[in-house]
Amino acid sequence: MAATIRASKQGLEIVEQARRKKGWNKQAAIWGEKHNLKRFWRSIPIDTDAFAGICKAVGIEDWEEIVDNSPLTKTNSRAEFFAYDDVWVGREQLQQIAGI
Repeated sequence: MAATIRASKQGLEIVEQARRKKGWNKQAAIWGEKHNLKRFWRSIPIDTDAFAGICKAVGIEDWEEIVDNSPLTKTNSRAEFFAYDDVWVGREQLQQIAGI
């Protein structure tokens, strides 16, 4: 079993329906730790035990049907910078401040 798992789009819909039946707020304390809830709803991987706890809290015993088993895609989080940008003004002042 993976150390962290995430919810599928279809799985989130199932949990959302179960949540509505109970009349709970998406961020209600009854669910568990708030940071795990936010990550759960955004389909960001969380600890398996926390994931199962969230599902079981709304009455979904077979939490494995909520899991997204598709591979994570890697995204390049680095912004692309250019060595020279003639539109950037004030560079000289920033270099002086930084001691460059």
